[in-house]
Amino acid sequence: MYGRSQRLRTPFRILKYGGLALLVWALLVFRRITPDGRAAWFDSSYWEILGLIGWTYLAISLLYIPTRRWRWAPLG
Repeated sequence: MYGRSQRLRTPFRILKYGGLALLVWALLVFRRITPDGRAAWFDSSYWEILGLIGWTYLAISLLYIPTRRWRWAPLG
């Protein structure tokens, strides 16, 4: 089981901190070109796709809670 196994504790830590390091590296390395030709860092002003994904998760979770015992509900 994740987190409780003493035998796998070291590989889990390596994967967890390795993933964090990879994320930080990607944020530092990622660059984009602005319309005027300059390099720019990560820009969080365009959240449209992330917002759509977030609203979808919220809607599905709100639909799932009252219908979780109905086997046919996901088909609807």
